[in-house]
Amino acid sequence: MHDLPDNYGVFCWFDGDCYLGQWHHGKMEGYGVYVYGKKSPYASHRYEGSYHAGRRQGTGIYMYNSKEKGVYIGEWLRGQMNGLGILLYVDDEYYIGGWFKDQKHGLGVYQWGQSHGAAAGDKYEGYFKLGKAHGNGKTTYQDGGWHMGKYVDGKMHGLGMMKTSGGITYIGSWKEDELHGEIVAHQNLGDGAREVQIYNMGEYKGEEAARRAGVMLGRFEGVRLVEGLVRAGGSGGDLSSRRRQRSSDGTREHRTGDRDREAS
Repeated sequence: MHDLPDNYGVFCWFDGDCYLGQWHHGKMEGYGVYVYGKKSPYASHRYEGSYHAGRRQGTGIYMYNSKEKGVYIGEWLRGQMNGLGILLYVDDEYYIGGWFKDQKHGLGVYQWGQSHGAAAGDKYEGYFKLGKAHGNGKTTYQDGGWHMGKYVDGKMHGLGMMKTSGGITYIGSWKEDELHGEIVAHQNLGDGAREVQIYNMGEYKGEEAARRAGVMLGRFEGVRLVEGLVRAGGSGGDLSSRRRQRSSDGTREHRTGDRDREAS
């Protein structure tokens, strides 16, 4: 590419990839458009934006092909999504927030799309770490329920509060998406009553576990026990609606093509 060392031009590689834009010493530099060819695993993907030393850097738009039907608009560093950005898909899946090395990272908002089945329309707002919910956050479910609390590796883990679509509020701790430990369950039936329950990895343990743990299990008004709980399962059956069929981080893989290419 000796005729365009520091100029504007078009170059196509043997595999069908083409670049139209600015060059510097034979490398993509400045503003340009890169289209992946049919032989590429990223066939028909397209990038428009800033380059530095042959790689995407600065701000730009990455458009996926008609099969993946998505677009990323935001910041880049060394060829990867890095900084603030928005990722949108046609099935209403989206993410707005921070990125680090092509993964969701930092504070952001993510909504599950139609491809996730029963989870479609659910939304997480909070902190991410390398692509997964991690730290403080809130998940709002399409059916009106929600969970607010700690997340670890994409799962509810630690202290939190959940309200189900049936109107039951759980306050306590979770372990790997399941209720775990001493839980306070409350349902507004007009009398302000609440129940104390014990769970182990999502399974209600009842009175026997309460006696072993030295916990008073029952129905309370204020601090007064008004009814001992003797029925198995307590009121935890409503939790089944919270166990969504989705991956722990709930997101699809966001692959983008990147090549440190020169005109040669």
